[in-house]
Amino acid sequence: KAEENTTHTPSIRDNVLPILKSTCATCHDGTATLPDLRDANAYKSIVQGNYVSVSDPENSSLIHKIRSGHPYTNALTESEIQRIVGWIKEGAPNN
Repeated sequence: KAEENTTHTPSIRDNVLPILKSTCATCHDGTATLPDLRDANAYKSIVQGNYVSVSDPENSSLIHKIRSGHPYTNALTESEIQRIVGWIKEGAPNN
């Protein structure tokens, strides 16, 4: 039996948005604070708003903001941050 490819491309829908929605979407709800993390707008708001740098994921403004302690009331774990970084490293695909 041939080995199956177990490589998993991180997904904004499955890996990133659940994290951001549970920790950030209360304030980033499209009314005043960018990026807008509502489902229909999140990808465009994050990528076109220059919150990610696929050439230097760790230095993306999104990662800097998260590592600086934002959101202030519900900080992300290192594992959650690394899932977001992994998605950016894969080119921040809209999948």
